[in-house]
Amino acid sequence: MKFESPQRISDIAELINAEIVGDPTITVTGFNNISRAGAGEVIFADNEKYLALALAGKASVVIIPKTLQLNNSAPRDKVLLLTANAHQALNKIAAAMFSHLDSTPPTTVHPTAIVSSSAEVAEDCSIGAYCIVGDNVSIGSGTILSAHVVIEEKCRIGAGCRIGSHTTIHRRCVLGDSVILESGCHIGAHPFYFYRDAESEEELCRGSAYGSVEVASKVEMGAGCTVDRGFSGDTLIGPGSKFDNQVHVGHDVRVGRRVLIAAQTGIAGYSEIEDGVVIQGQVGIMQNVKVGKGAEILGKSGVDQDIAENQTVFGIPAFTRERYAQRRRVLRKRVRKLERDAEAIRGAQREFQERVLQSIADEAGREVSEIRMDNDLSADLRFDSLDRVELQMALEEELDTDLVELHLEDDALKNIKTVKDVVELVSKSLRVQIKSH
Repeated sequence: MKFESPQRISDIAELINAEIVGDPTITVTGFNNISRAGAGEVIFADNEKYLALALAGKASVVIIPKTLQLNNSAPRDKVLLLTANAHQALNKIAAAMFSHLDSTPPTTVHPTAIVSSSAEVAEDCSIGAYCIVGDNVSIGSGTILSAHVVIEEKCRIGAGCRIGSHTTIHRRCVLGDSVILESGCHIGAHPFYFYRDAESEEELCRGSAYGSVEVASKVEMGAGCTVDRGFSGDTLIGPGSKFDNQVHVGHDVRVGRRVLIAAQTGIAGYSEIEDGVVIQGQVGIMQNVKVGKGAEILGKSGVDQDIAENQTVFGIPAFTRERYAQRRRVLRKRVRKLERDAEAIRGAQREFQERVLQSIADEAGREVSEIRMDNDLSADLRFDSLDRVELQMALEEELDTDLVELHLEDDALKNIKTVKDVVELVSKSLRVQIKSH
């Protein structure tokens, strides 16, 4: 993003409490990401991989943490800003340069909003157009409701919350202070809980859910998140947890403190996610699963059993990295064995066919190279009925081994026409056996 006017790098360094390495007199025009930044722009790098990309790129200024070691001296065409936290530094710059773009709504109730006479709404709240605030709702100081927000009866909303447009907070739900819900969230909807009617197994009956949802302070949820109310208790979201867009939390789930959940994750009922867990995108967690403190679930995983503390799991079903790597090694071994077995089978098939053709050539008094699959036994090879009997005996003698038996009915070759027919008949008549000695 471009600044409204060029900024001196010395002023930027003072803002984020950074040490300047390089020319302190240059100016910058904005900030960007590593792959798109150009001359005059600021980027940040918080690890060695990104630092290498940053130093090779076109950006003029790179913000890095003081703990990140420079393998070489600072490049002459870059200025480095050494600070305690690169992420925090970039956010400070953004707030200083662009916060004016998001104006704070006035602390008023829009004339189209419907607010129950029994609701308790702090005087400095902002309630947008077409909002509905139900009976016996309480809303704390400084909370902002964007347009078309619905808060049903007996909900309690803390101070400093920001509720995005078209969000619905269903009856008796509780939000702590400084909760952020982006647009289109639904908190406290009826759970997906059905059972079969005892008298009619085809009838699915809707379970009665009288629990609620409690969202603790400083929780943030992206657009389109859904949290179902509890069935036998309450659904709980712990303080400081952050959800990406389109996360679904089922009934009676308990999410701990500072849990990070990426987009399109679904958590089924009665599961427990303990403190500090990181769940990447498109993860599915079955009901009654417990995920231990500090665990990480990598993207597109399916979790059907408990995960211990500090474990990292991946896959469907999800395994630890060590177990997953072990399974991959086993799978590779099995694939190689199958490849060897297939080659052995192909070799055995070739050997089998060569032995059949050799037997036919011997009985016909010819070289095996003269025998073709389309040769007619009678017309081309001059086999009479006795020759056919002798060929059958030769084949049985040639192919009958300790592990394989050639089982042909008497006069099996009497009506066989071509060499190909002989090969196919013999192939069908082979039987694997173990002979006693």
